[in-house]
Amino acid sequence: MSTSLITYHVTLHDEKDFKGGIWPLTHFGPPAMGVWQVISKNIEEILEGNITLKIMEAEVEYEKKIKTEDSGTSNIWGFLLALFKAKGINKDIEIIKIKELYKDTFKTNSTHNSSVRTREARMFAANICLEYGYDLSFYKNTVEHKALNILKNFSEIPKINDDDCYINMREDQIKRFSLVKEISIIDINNIISKMRSSDKTFNSLRLPEIKNSP
Repeated sequence: MSTSLITYHVTLHDEKDFKGGIWPLTHFGPPAMGVWQVISKNIEEILEGNITLKIMEAEVEYEKKIKTEDSGTSNIWGFLLALFKAKGINKDIEIIKIKELYKDTFKTNSTHNSSVRTREARMFAANICLEYGYDLSFYKNTVEHKALNILKNFSEIPKINDDDCYINMREDQIKRFSLVKEISIIDINNIISKMRSSDKTFNSLRLPEIKNSP
């Protein structure tokens, strides 16, 4: 019997860019955490291109979920390591076997190579989780959890009670995916200023100066 939950995904892309479907291993969770993550990873692109943030609301359907640790990364190896640990599997042996069996698919042993971020690679990793009987994983985001407190006073960011993050295993699990809020570059500048003044890790990054919006 399937269950549905409502969660969120923050992106730089427009809604039309997702018409082809939501890839497996897409991360969902509280909007504040998503805003923090997207800004941290794309701040130069955002500020130089005056790009807005889109907060998407998603209805995700699943049958059985598994709790994992926060892998601290968005690539497939981090996901698989967290999955194997949750299942009590020797992760080192398993990863070595996978890399050898699928070396032609991934072309490299590097965990940071772009080849492990493709749709094919995501489907491969998701299928391992599906073989274990789980179509959704969830975890506590330890890296961006601070965003819930630091960004709590920004009315532009929707507040929710659920602080779990989720990862889908199939594209057809996403029953609804729609824009609920677009954050303007002016509001993004204010959010970045708050992030800079409140977090030493973020403030230590080599960041461009905030530009005045036209």
